[in-house]
Amino acid sequence: MKPARTICEALQIWRDQDPQAPALRGTQGPWLTRADLGHRLEGGRRVLRQAGLSASKRVAVLMPQGLDGAVVALQVAGACSLAPLRAGTPAERWPAVLQALAPAAVVLAGGAEPALAAVATALGIPLLDPELLLNPAADGQSGAVGEPESIGKSIVIATSGTTGVPKWVCHSQVSLLRGCGATARSLVLSPTDRTLLALPLHHVHGLVSALLMPLASGGSVVVAAGFDPAAVLAGLAELEISWISLPPAMHRALLDQQGRTPLAAGHRLRFLRSGAISLPGCLIDELRSAFGVPVIEAYGMSECPHICGNPLDAPRPGSVGRPVVEALAIVDPAGEPVPPDTWGQVVVRGTPVMEGYLGNRDEQADRFADGWLQTGDEGRLDGEGYLYLRGRLNERINRGGMKLMPAVVDAALLRHPAVREAQAFPVPHPTLGGRSGGGGGAAARRRHYGGGAAPPCPLGAGSP
Repeated sequence: MKPARTICEALQIWRDQDPQAPALRGTQGPWLTRADLGHRLEGGRRVLRQAGLSASKRVAVLMPQGLDGAVVALQVAGACSLAPLRAGTPAERWPAVLQALAPAAVVLAGGAEPALAAVATALGIPLLDPELLLNPAADGQSGAVGEPESIGKSIVIATSGTTGVPKWVCHSQVSLLRGCGATARSLVLSPTDRTLLALPLHHVHGLVSALLMPLASGGSVVVAAGFDPAAVLAGLAELEISWISLPPAMHRALLDQQGRTPLAAGHRLRFLRSGAISLPGCLIDELRSAFGVPVIEAYGMSECPHICGNPLDAPRPGSVGRPVVEALAIVDPAGEPVPPDTWGQVVVRGTPVMEGYLGNRDEQADRFADGWLQTGDEGRLDGEGYLYLRGRLNERINRGGMKLMPAVVDAALLRHPAVREAQAFPVPHPTLGGRSGGGGGAAARRRHYGGGAAPPCPLGAGSP
């Protein structure tokens, strides 16, 4: 199969093979078939073009979680450059967000996020009602959802901000699709697979791994309006879900719910996937025992959503798997490669790596060295190419000359069965110090979730 260069091309390939196969639906209501979804994208593109928005224009989107939000995101990505916005952003931050993005339009329902609407109006940015996209006037046109001018459009997405102020990362659609393809192959995804999307679309875990990857591999997606453990657990059986990707906190909640209302017999679940931060080893064991399926850890970041993933047929506990990016190396502080099983910085290179930071060339230059993206994560590769991580380099604590990784402290704490969450951070001391390596600390780090004896493996920052 010829690799797709855009989201529209990826969807068109599967639409041509079986237009009536299910593609997208909410937790209630009928399926949108591949043909239905294609028609939605065609109609959305007509609306955007009539609004004067060409393929090169950036369109910011703020929609509630759920089916309509997923459809609008795909419509905009199929016609323009998509920039999903985060609901709940403090009102005082919207001017900086819109000035940084400089969108040609903002898709926003009337009455939603009044502070955002006011800032957009003050900056002269048109507001577009999503109902126009979701219910476009029919004009009798139909056909392929792709168009030559769409090739090269980008998706602009904010970093998680765990090491400071969030930055806007630019990805070409072809880079995202190739990363999705490599990860989908490691998970043996096929058109028979179905996932439940219970994550928002303003970061790469939800948008790329839980929406684009399953659709681009020919599978189907059920879109939830939010994460409710009881509803998600019930939906795994009722909606014939074969896999789901969640961060550790949601896996923990799902496990707790499984103890109260066990997953119904006859389910199709074949694996659980975890991303965003580390999944403690004790939680992996509990999930595997409770659900009876493999638990797959993955590693990525906003700048490169798919870096590593455990292959479905050979997952290795404590590791984030083998590289799915084209090139990965471990280097010392001088940038020189280190031998296997030696700790150093993880650097990556290849198609899935970002095009760059929007309007931030200095930081982009600092992030690259000889064409390699410096992840800022400390890791080691074993002799078989599996990657192990133990935290962010800039979170390393210098305590009286001893270098400590907070994630390693978290791991020790989580070995105790009475500890459910752990978050280590430096505390100043008059003689021993206690400084982090820079940019880390309690405010920037995320909690690890555990509750058992096995030590976890830190995943590092990112949202695969």
